[in-house]
Amino acid sequence: MTKLVFLVEEPSMADMLDGLLPRLFPALRFQCIPHDGKRDLEKSIPR
Repeated sequence: MTKLVFLVEEPSMADMLDGLLPRLFPALRFQCIPHDGKRDLEKSIPR
């Protein structure tokens, strides 16, 4: 089964998605990967 991965800038966004997405899409498999700001997020994405 497919899993949707969210790369988010801050832990609070991951918390929000963890609470909201199961209510909107109960069958959705997802993972949130929080980062410490935009620069940390940009470093984690390979060019």
